[in-house]
Amino acid sequence: MRLELFGRPVRAGERTGRRALARPLQGPVLADWYFTPPPELPGFHNEEREYKLSKELNRRQKKDKEGAEEAAAAGGKGGKKK
Repeated sequence: MRLELFGRPVRAGERTGRRALARPLQGPVLADWYFTPPPELPGFHNEEREYKLSKELNRRQKKDKEGAEEAAAAGGKGGKKK
């Protein structure tokens, strides 16, 4: 039953790959190794900067819409005539 679940035991000196799997991941180190062009060069764009700008723009639009709704609810300009 034990062999069916876990397989055979690891023998002394046998390579299992445990050491390689126990090391920390090297993704960020490898990503920093490759060249990323600076955003000032023509033809290239910075996706992170554009994403942040679009988020800020969306926040501004939401604030403007909320402010307009509050003004309408408070009886500002427009609305029904009596």
